[in-house]
Amino acid sequence: MTTLRNRTAQYALLVVAVFVTRWMFRSRMLYDLDSVNFATAMERFDITVYQPHAPGYYLYVVLGRLFSIVLPDANDSLVAISILFSCMGVVAIHRLTETLYDRKAALAAGFVFLFSPLYWFHGIVALVYIVELFFAALIGWLCWQTYSGERDRSIASAATLALCMGFRQSAVLFLGPLLLLSLRGKPLMQVAKAAIVFSVICLAWFVPMAIESGGAIEYLEGLYELWTTVAARETSFDHAGGVNGLWVALARALTILAILAMTFGFFIVSSIAQLSTRDRSTGPHAGDRSRSLFYFVWLAPGLLFFTFIFLRLVNSGYLLVLTPPLCAWLGSMMSLRYRSGDSVLRRATPFVLASLNLWIFLYAPVYCSRQAVVAFERQMRSSIDYVRRTYDPTTTLLVGLDAHFHGFRHASYYLPEYETIAFPAAKKGGTIQLPTTKQRDSRLVEPPFHLPYELVVFFPMPHEREYEERMNFIVESTPSLEKATTAEHVSAVGSIGVIAQLYPSAFPKNDSATYH
Repeated sequence: MTTLRNRTAQYALLVVAVFVTRWMFRSRMLYDLDSVNFATAMERFDITVYQPHAPGYYLYVVLGRLFSIVLPDANDSLVAISILFSCMGVVAIHRLTETLYDRKAALAAGFVFLFSPLYWFHGIVALVYIVELFFAALIGWLCWQTYSGERDRSIASAATLALCMGFRQSAVLFLGPLLLLSLRGKPLMQVAKAAIVFSVICLAWFVPMAIESGGAIEYLEGLYELWTTVAARETSFDHAGGVNGLWVALARALTILAILAMTFGFFIVSSIAQLSTRDRSTGPHAGDRSRSLFYFVWLAPGLLFFTFIFLRLVNSGYLLVLTPPLCAWLGSMMSLRYRSGDSVLRRATPFVLASLNLWIFLYAPVYCSRQAVVAFERQMRSSIDYVRRTYDPTTTLLVGLDAHFHGFRHASYYLPEYETIAFPAAKKGGTIQLPTTKQRDSRLVEPPFHLPYELVVFFPMPHEREYEERMNFIVESTPSLEKATTAEHVSAVGSIGVIAQLYPSAFPKNDSATYH
């Protein structure tokens, strides 16, 4: 009973700390391009128009809909999910670490989770990655019990993985090998039961997702389009930029290291220091072959995928699925390095490292800091207010760039009264299509089509080098466009006839009736 009380007390302490720290710094607007996709999917699910983007994240969208019953604002609903799964995630990390090591290491791993800059960031924004982290830690815990012979959790592992895939379908690539490892040597009947449970739960979310997508064929076409237009073009084997594949792989390997550094921050320093001690190979947490193999099977598939297939720094959340075993290991290293009999200065070191991590989360000049979130929200509100003050939605066509921030998706979501089209146009099956949105409902329209407006206005973007260079290029290459610059924004404006110059393959230059 004492053991249970101690564990429960640790859970309560960590959950309260995670909840308070995430709630205090929660985002107030949809921060990411994907966040907007999820929000629009809560109203109408259609992956062909990126509501949301493939592969669908169906259970995440459904859960967002349920939360919206209490929290009508889509961002509030999705952020509440992130906070909830952060709280459950720290418990799952604690349980995984305790099973792999001991209670002291588990508390240290929970401390690492609490002050991890990247865990913190994903706990305050409307993104699905922290949900996947929770499931990854839970699946790892269940699979380890089966694999180590502690208790047969094969059915629970299969069910949890299938449920996780309903939130993020790619999880099977990175967590499926763990399940297969844990089933190694199990009776055929037990494996068959796990396979049946896995299949039934997958069908339970795939069938309604396919129905909402317009059918299984339409869904699979959307999935294929995602692969062929994004991931397949950026593999290190066939990189669209023409860069040698080895350099691409090396750049992604360095990106992985940078993302892991953002995840754990200065806690890595503590673990490196512990590795340098002489007793690291003979202590209570000394490695064994079974745990090493378990870690390898967990980490290797994901590291190979992100090195050679697809990864961008802005998608750093992809790697969270691989971090639970690393968090557990860091917790074990920290618990060995700092003991109750140490000097006050040495015992205070974890809190110093946590303070440094707090600085990273609050002020680091990266997109995943609290400072970047606040700046984005300030800039977005300014742009939205500027457009509404300056341009009449009945006479203005809004154009949004294909950008991760301040682009088409954000413009169309936060200015629903304006018809908004994306620049540049999209191509699907050799046909030019314009993504267009009004009242937060996206469509892919084949031009030419009627545009009853007088002005074309590019959604304002902040004075940052990337945005300014892109807007300058558009203005310089489009004679009928004029630059519209304020102290806070960079934009462009022109009469409706400029559409023929912006989309020369879509609109006949001499057919003004088409767009006027």
